[in-house]
Amino acid sequence: MDIQQTNLNFGAKSIYPLKIRKFLKRGTRLVKADFAELSPYSKKDAEVVRKLKELWKYSTHQNNYIHDIANAFKDDSSFFTPDYKYFMVRLNNGKMPSRIASVALVKTEDSVLKLNILQSSTYANTITPLPKLKGAGELNLLGLVKYAKTHLLKKIELKSTNNSFYDKLVFSKVLKEGSNLSDLPTHVLESSKFDEFISKIEQKYKII
Repeated sequence: MDIQQTNLNFGAKSIYPLKIRKFLKRGTRLVKADFAELSPYSKKDAEVVRKLKELWKYSTHQNNYIHDIANAFKDDSSFFTPDYKYFMVRLNNGKMPSRIASVALVKTEDSVLKLNILQSSTYANTITPLPKLKGAGELNLLGLVKYAKTHLLKKIELKSTNNSFYDKLVFSKVLKEGSNLSDLPTHVLESSKFDEFISKIEQKYKII
């Protein structure tokens, strides 16, 4: 399912409706959002990614990878078949790119969805105030799991130092053959657990 260079003005494509938890002065409430795909061939999306890089660049957090995402997005715009796919969770209301809660950079190989980067606005301590949100990472994973299920993929794989986050989300942790003890473990979600994951997150955010 490769994106073709047929419409340079095509903007981000909404895939699944979501709800995300937004912090207010008194407590939180669930607000409408969606899981959408960005196209490297879209001028509109390229401008959004450029502005997002500027918006999030002031974070000094070790988990801020917005520069890597933006550079990969720019490089992919010159290829007929891009190396990666780019997904985001965004609020339904507000101006772009401040609506964006998280961005994921993924690649599909041998029927496996490999999550290279999952970046949330939580780590973007910018000079411009952003909406305070909870659940952006979980919701991006929900979108990716539903995407993997729809496309009959065998599993999702990723590497991360945030072990506890993925452990509680029914991912298995494995150290692949030939790996050193110092290597990051691979977190895996098999297709047999896709439905369990989807049900858990959708119930948590009252999406169903």
